[in-house]
Amino acid sequence: MRKMSDSFTGTRDVAEEPALTGSLEETSFDADSIGGEPALAENALAQAALKDHAVKIAEQWRRSESVPQAAPIFKMLCCSGLLAILCAFFGEIRNSSTLVFFSTVLIAPTVEEFGKILIPLMTLEKRPWRFSSDNAIMAVCLMSGFTFAVIENLLYLFIYIPKDQLTAGIVAFRLTACTALHMAGTAISGYGLSRCWRRAHDAQTEADLVPAMRWIIAAVVLHGFFNAGAIVYSIIKH
Repeated sequence: MRKMSDSFTGTRDVAEEPALTGSLEETSFDADSIGGEPALAENALAQAALKDHAVKIAEQWRRSESVPQAAPIFKMLCCSGLLAILCAFFGEIRNSSTLVFFSTVLIAPTVEEFGKILIPLMTLEKRPWRFSSDNAIMAVCLMSGFTFAVIENLLYLFIYIPKDQLTAGIVAFRLTACTALHMAGTAISGYGLSRCWRRAHDAQTEADLVPAMRWIIAAVVLHGFFNAGAIVYSIIKH
């Protein structure tokens, strides 16, 4: 049995792994490879590959300065808008759920706030040099938030809310407060992403998105409190 196992693994003991013996074979490393693992911190080949990768990233930043960024930004605006529309239809699933309060206060804000910024978030993670400035990131986020608000308002005013229950107050509330909420959420998240872009741009490195998470979470929390307040108000009113 042991011989059969060894034939599959190609080694008899974990201690014989190349990374642990210092005899790593010639290979290539990139941002998604194992080359950045702590176990390879003292491996010369891995560290050289990581340095080479850093040089390539810096070169991408330098090249982007001479390349027009209008087309990529326009594509991101369009894609973010389409994704926002898909997120807006999440409201139909939310309304049919038996756990309306839990869904409205926690699940919906999380899905919607992440969905509205998903395109700039992914672009910033993989190719931050595609943005010409931090203002470009904010513009994409705000446009996505506005598109989401418009589509959601149309769904509520013409589909979700029965005509006999639709009042001037509800219409005004959706067009003002709800639109402002979605714009504020993407503004908060966009600010966090913009800060990450600025740091990556100044250092000519890949973007570290960890600092942006606190801003995205803040947008989710704001959205959740808004929805909770709307539910409580509706209960008290009735």
